[in-house]
Amino acid sequence: MLKLKHFLVIVPIILLNVFLLIISVVRTDKTVTLPGNLVEVSKVIEVEDSYINGSYSTIYVISFDKSTLLQNFIVEYTNEGEGETLPESYLHFSLWESYMMGKIQYEEALNSSIICAYLKAKENNEKIVIDYKFISLYIGYYEEKSPFKTGDEIIQINDIISYDNFENFKDAFNNRKPGDSLTIVRDDKTLNITLDENNINSFGIYKNYEINYDTLFPKIDIKKEVTLGPSGGFLRALSLYDSLITTDLAQGLKITGTGTIDLNGNVGVIGGIKEKIYTAYHNDVDIFFCPSENYEEALEAYDKLINPKMKLYKISNINEAIEVLLNV
Repeated sequence: MLKLKHFLVIVPIILLNVFLLIISVVRTDKTVTLPGNLVEVSKVIEVEDSYINGSYSTIYVISFDKSTLLQNFIVEYTNEGEGETLPESYLHFSLWESYMMGKIQYEEALNSSIICAYLKAKENNEKIVIDYKFISLYIGYYEEKSPFKTGDEIIQINDIISYDNFENFKDAFNNRKPGDSLTIVRDDKTLNITLDENNINSFGIYKNYEINYDTLFPKIDIKKEVTLGPSGGFLRALSLYDSLITTDLAQGLKITGTGTIDLNGNVGVIGGIKEKIYTAYHNDVDIFFCPSENYEEALEAYDKLINPKMKLYKISNINEAIEVLLNV
């Protein structure tokens, strides 16, 4: 009888543990997004002999592609999280490829933010120096039957080498046609892929710039950052710009936001905007800069906040954000 009682107690515990293990391991075709946290830019990129009266922070969300059953369950009952089915065009990506894509996006965003900030600051201070050059293109996204892979580095189209002549390479690549040959580097090996009607647009690209840190002035110290993706580019550029000029832009405010950035200061669309609004709200932010293409969705989340002190601004270029801070 005693053994039977032990059995009746132990079996449900074992079954419960098996159930928890299954829902924690079995992956689905969904992606979930949850609020994350802020990362102060000055703690990641420090400009020599600079001081900011306030703070600028990038903002990240917690996202899981091919989420587990347990993660889906948590999001289902979290008011500030979202879950959706992964597009079929992304189902062929492994978790490692998703990570690599985020890393490639981050590297482009980091370099673009530094170049953008220095070029913008140099407009008013000729002592600022930044030397950089375009090196190559990296492939992030690729279609399932494409011959390309995440991490492929495009260094040549036909006889035009990417880092030798940027303008000619850019023109040839943008006007590529079936029959053209792309030279790529994959796993330290050089491959040639001939473009045809099926593969000519079967991938997404990211620019690879090289900055000469020996001649850069003022110098910067870049620390390792664990977040990936392109969405911190704009805030890094804005923070660096404030560090390079004499005008006090931040004015003691806690500033965050999101958006991609290009060398001309254009701010682009990102994902997870609702979760970023919630994250900023919980961190007592004063100003949130939002890409214009994300604004309507951001405003929907913002209007649900209870007595927010945070002000939401729609911007499409770094110049607009600078104008806001000059007049705040």
